[in-house]
Amino acid sequence: MAILATPLAAPLIREVAREAVRAGALVSSLLQLPGLMEILLKEASEEQLTFVSPLQRLLWEEYAALLDIESEENTCELSGVDPARLALAQQAASVMREIVQERTLPDRRHDPQSLRWTATMFPTPACAQNAGMSLSDFEGLSRRGLLFG
Repeated sequence: MAILATPLAAPLIREVAREAVRAGALVSSLLQLPGLMEILLKEASEEQLTFVSPLQRLLWEEYAALLDIESEENTCELSGVDPARLALAQQAASVMREIVQERTLPDRRHDPQSLRWTATMFPTPACAQNAGMSLSDFEGLSRRGLLFG
């Protein structure tokens, strides 16, 4: 099982890892540092922008389960990126989307080569601010959404 998140989601990463290990899973956590994507998108050459990382390939091709915890520090981090550069990087990522689509087809649900994945949000100050709420109110809203949604 792979867990993708920023360091802001550390409390949730720890608890998910604890429960996954107790259930017998082999757990890897891959931390996404705030600001790295902005650097890549603003400063990379075209070759670097279209590069598909072997680590990304491994993640999407080999792992049986993946949890993506959205936990942005700055929800506007990419607002200053040239849309053409963003489109170029997204075009390169289409290779990975095809792999994900193939591995998550409904008829492959019981196939040992299928990928089970989900995404969730960890409440961060940036997300609370975007919602016009205090962090504690946003955490409560998120908790109610997870429990009753």
